[in-house]
Formats: sequence, C-alpha cells, structure tokens
Amino acid sequence: MRVAAWVDWAEDRFGAWAIPNVTRYLVGLNLATYLLEGLSPGFIQVLQLDQAAILRGEIWRIATFILVPAVKASPIFFLIFLWFTWFVGDYLESEWGPAKLNLFYLTGIVSLTLVSLLFVPGPIRTEMLLTSLILPFGTVFPTMQIMLFFIIPVQARWIAIVYAGFLALAFLFGADSRLVILGSIANYLLFFGPSTFTHFREQAALRERRRRFSGKD
Repeated sequence: MRVAAWVDWAEDRFGAWAIPNVTRYLVGLNLATYLLEGLSPGFIQVLQLDQAAILRGEIWRIATFILVPAVKASPIFFLIFLWFTWFVGDYLESEWGPAKLNLFYLTGIVSLTLVSLLFVPGPIRTEMLLTSLILPFGTVFPTMQIMLFFIIPVQARWIAIVYAGFLALAFLFGADSRLVILGSIANYLLFFGPSTFTHFREQAALRERRRRFSGKD
C-alpha cells in the first residue's frame, strides 16, 4: 500500500535533513534511559510529556518523551522489545528510506505533543509511539514471517492486526485516554489513511460494476 502523496512531497523537500538509522539511535537511548531509571528511580519523570511542566518552561520534554522506555517490564522482555523495534525499523528504512521513517516519527511526536498541550493536563503515556511501528511494518511487509519470541512463526500482518485490536479495545473501553491513543497512531493514519480510503472506494466501485454487469439488482 502506498503512502500518502504529502509524504513524498515532504521527502523531496526535506529528505536531505533525515537521520539515517534513526531507530537504532532511539533503541540505544531507550536502553540508556531504562538503565538510568533502574539506577535512579524517578529519572524518567523529568523526560515525560507533561502539559503543566512544559508550560512552566520545561520545553525539553517535547523532545525527550520519546526516550521514555516503551516497556516497563523485566529486562529480558524489554531487550526482546528493543530487538524487535530495531528489526522493524531497519526493514522499514530499507523500504522507505531514512526520510520517510524520520517523518513517521516526527508526525507522531508532533501529534502527541499537540494532544498533551491542548487536551491532557498531566503526564501522558507515550510508549505507544515506538510500538506504533508495528502498524506500518504489517502494512508494508504483510506476508513476512516473524519468529515471535524466537519460537512461533507469525506473519507480520497478524501481529499488526492483533496490535490494532488491542488499541481498539483500549479506545472503546477507556484503558487509556482516547486522544492519547489517536495521537500515538496519527502518524500511521496520516501515512496510510488516504490510500486506504482510496482502496476501499475503488473496491466498492468494482463491486458495483460487477453487480451491474451481472444484471443483478
């Protein structure tokens, strides 16, 4: 599925500023933050996206919130998550190029920052920004087989579908702020929403033509 036309436009104009291997840097910084939090509990609180703190002048939070560890779990599970993020980011960059992947992260950062500044007064969960890579990965490489937990073979699209299902349940039943969830996946919607809409519209038109051709009402 193709990305939206505005993504190609932005790549043409700003692609020279892209950071190669950006996912690797983010993985390394997430690991460093995780270790620092273990040594000094509460360290990540000065990095979180927090409307009140930003309005007090702590502007760095707009950039540092992406360094907050995406998984608050055992070290083994966290390392598996970082490996998977590295793997997914590298594959997306090999297909898209650095500019599109940088833009994907940037639109996610901007959308979550706007949600924080405009709607949510306290700290918000931002770990879904990194995990949102699962959605474009499953879209761009739907049939790629992944060894889940290095044991279970699963196609990438099913991982993306299950992740999308969890997001939908969280959105419907309020496990997280609905606006935060939308802000976390706004980059995916902006990248693939237009082509998805076009695809469904074309499929509907095709079904209508077939119906008319078959002579059915």
